[in-house]
Amino acid sequence: MWMVWMALSGIVVALMETGVIFYSGRVIDLMDGSDPAGFWALHGLELALAAAFILFLRPLMIGLNHLLLEQTLAGNMQEQVRWRAHKHLLGQ
Repeated sequence: MWMVWMALSGIVVALMETGVIFYSGRVIDLMDGSDPAGFWALHGLELALAAAFILFLRPLMIGLNHLLLEQTLAGNMQEQVRWRAHKHLLGQ
């Protein structure tokens, strides 16, 4: 069950990162197509929502993804490696 949640959170984070790259191209296109005086009037709300997404939702999802990975998979794997190395050294 945890693997499904880790996979889904990883997919969401990857899609968000790809979306940020895509959106940066969109911002450049928007800047190219309008004059500086009317840019904020036309696209201010969109840019504010994008900034809120990048500043709040993106770190939240990245944190959730790392939390799932570190608390379920990586933490157990590190302990297992330590235990196996310890048992191997006892047999030396």
